[in-house]
Amino acid sequence: MKTEGLKMEGLETEGLKTDAVPQGRPTEEPETGHFRFDNAEVRRRDRLLDEESARELLRRGEYGVLSMVAEQGEAYGIPLSYVWDGAGCIYVHCAPEGQKLRCVDRVPEVSFCVVGATKVVPARFTTAYESVVVRARAVRGIPVEERWMALRLLLEKYAPGECETGLHYAERSFARTEILRLEILAVSAKCKRVK
Repeated sequence: MKTEGLKMEGLETEGLKTDAVPQGRPTEEPETGHFRFDNAEVRRRDRLLDEESARELLRRGEYGVLSMVAEQGEAYGIPLSYVWDGAGCIYVHCAPEGQKLRCVDRVPEVSFCVVGATKVVPARFTTAYESVVVRARAVRGIPVEERWMALRLLLEKYAPGECETGLHYAERSFARTEILRLEILAVSAKCKRVK
């Protein structure tokens, strides 16, 4: 295995066994809008989170961090409320203008990270955690029916006892609301259990 090839792929091999580093990436872009679970590139094989647990974390997570490329090429990440449709899309709502929309207009490929339960364990100098990283393509201008479906899903997740009131509120502010669809390209997940 050539180190130069790995550096070009953005992987560092210093201090790692070469058999722990993936042997390259698929040549074809994965189909969008499907939950394609792929832990192949997770370096620490002893910390893999299985697909069922990853799905559960994505379903119940309180928020996720959307990471994008900003206008001048710098990184930009922002925590957001979200909902996963249980299949191949994540939805976030926002104002119809702003930095995140300018970012996805320029570069629609994004990363979305959800962190679940964490616990600092000072005596062991470590932290127990679970996380899911989604590679996705952000889409704006989705159809009105899909926007309403996303708002309903968000209400069912964050305000289950207030859906009717929430829909009335959403109706009044619908024109001032943008919904981003994050079409899932690939999902990986990691955890650390501390006993």
